[in-house]
Amino acid sequence: MQQTMSCRKRLRSLPLAQVRVTGGVSLACEMRGGRSIVSGLREHDGHKARFPRGTVEPEAVLINTGGGLAGGDNVTHDIRIDVAAGATITTQAAV
Repeated sequence: MQQTMSCRKRLRSLPLAQVRVTGGVSLACEMRGGRSIVSGLREHDGHKARFPRGTVEPEAVLINTGGGLAGGDNVTHDIRIDVAAGATITTQAAV
């Protein structure tokens, strides 16, 4: 008989060095119908892209919902903007 263990119990039993994040955002923008648009978006492991309203070109704010980075985390953002398109990419900041 195979025993099963809840994910929460399993994470508690792992050494801290093994509980790491591999995530990021993949974002693509292209020109379509005379406007720059977001043509692709993938978000991984608590990393998100949010788009404030009211901008002419796409404006993405990259957010880490996990609260921060720790040793061993691996974050990769893949941003692709076509030659004719425009976009602003930034990170969150406290004011």
